[in-house]
Amino acid sequence: MLIGLGLFLALLVGCVAWRLLARRYCVPWPHWLSFWLRNPYMLLFCHPDSLIQRLSLRDGDTVLDIGCGAGRVAIPLAKAYPNCRVIGIDIQPGMIAKAKKRANAESVQNIQWILQDIRRLEAGTSTFDRIMIVTVLGEFPDYPKLFPVLKQLLNQDGILSITEVLPDPCYITESSLIDELSRCGFVVDRAYRNPVAYTCHFKVLSA
Repeated sequence: MLIGLGLFLALLVGCVAWRLLARRYCVPWPHWLSFWLRNPYMLLFCHPDSLIQRLSLRDGDTVLDIGCGAGRVAIPLAKAYPNCRVIGIDIQPGMIAKAKKRANAESVQNIQWILQDIRRLEAGTSTFDRIMIVTVLGEFPDYPKLFPVLKQLLNQDGILSITEVLPDPCYITESSLIDELSRCGFVVDRAYRNPVAYTCHFKVLSA
């Protein structure tokens, strides 16, 4: 009983400390804990197959997975849609290395990995039909600054898909997310919710 209470308190203190740090610093999930993101809780409330199904992909679509980690969603997505092009981007070399290793082991060919800070993304010649961000956005204290670039990276009628799950220390409420994105010209296209998680799809508001 006391051990369980101690572990709970330690977890609570850790979550509070992480959230406070995330308000000032970039605090990505460490690559050596990437396996934990495939725990039963995440599979129940945030299963990759569910996230992929919600994207409603078509052959030939291009997908950008921002904060892809070790490929928890990007790899099964690429396998399910071999005629789509998937790009995973992450700030941590350890995550990219794990993602490449797993993709090679599973013979996934239609995926590319980029090591880069997502805050340094720039609108260029590449645009995407889908951009997904799964439990990553709140790890960056200045995340609203990303939205104008994401707007330019989306194809016409493209979808920005953002997923948040409790009790992530960097959790962003759905109302806060909608407010921030509406200021940048996005509108909610569809939302999926369960007791501890949500996925919200946004489109750029037509002129």
